[in-house]
Amino acid sequence: MNQPQPGPGLRLTRLQLTLLFALLTLGPVAAVVWVVIRNPAPPDPQLVGQVELGIEAWHPPNQPEQLRLTPSLILVNHSADTWDQVSLMIDKKYYYYSRRALQPGERLVVPLDLCTTRGNVRLRPSLHAPEVIAVFAQLPSGARGVLDQPLDATPILSPQAESD
Repeated sequence: MNQPQPGPGLRLTRLQLTLLFALLTLGPVAAVVWVVIRNPAPPDPQLVGQVELGIEAWHPPNQPEQLRLTPSLILVNHSADTWDQVSLMIDKKYYYYSRRALQPGERLVVPLDLCTTRGNVRLRPSLHAPEVIAVFAQLPSGARGVLDQPLDATPILSPQAESD
């Protein structure tokens, strides 16, 4: 039987073909890595506000008869922008999300015992004094603004005061 003869022209050896495929695969990957290294992401815009700890009167929504004093985080929006989708992160462990927008100059009072872990364990202010608060909010431009603020680490309530 007659074997078909390769046509005239250039032929690639196994080594050349392997190197060609490696170049075609690694070339675009290296280009993407180079672009990411050369152009890092810009930092998140900083929110202009203040976070402090305090004791505030609070009641559950639509239940004013259950008014009580509770250790709270007080967040004040000092910027000229409205903050949407405000969320708080306490010590990178406890979280709180507010559905309502925070207008310029407005205060948001968050009772500490409403802050929970991802496993739904509530923060106990008498046992855990918050040290660092991170506030995240959506700005009108659509960007995510960030405010990191350390707090005084003294407990708000002593364990004896909470058990009385």
